[in-house]
Amino acid sequence: MAYWLLNSAVITADGVWTYRVISEAEARAWLKAHWPTVLSRIGYSATADHVAELSGLPWRPAVSRESSVMAPGDEALVVRLPYRVQDPGTKATHVPQTWEYGILRRICAE
Repeated sequence: MAYWLLNSAVITADGVWTYRVISEAEARAWLKAHWPTVLSRIGYSATADHVAELSGLPWRPAVSRESSVMAPGDEALVVRLPYRVQDPGTKATHVPQTWEYGILRRICAE
């Protein structure tokens, strides 16, 4: 089982998946429970900075645009904007007033 950190809920393959929105406190607890084994696929510095602050840990997730191929049993914390940025050119540095957190799980392959 692998633990991922994503900035969008990416469904990478066929199968059964679940996604549920969680609170900021639940996101913090998830980070603390799975650090330092989390595989970061956070694509933006502003999001990585927020995750570092949220976790309260001596760690900042790597900014990575690599693909994430989740296997059955894998789980991801999704830290995302709760809306679309109007100017896509500012997305990399955009810092929202609020964030949305969720847990994405790949249950099984079909």
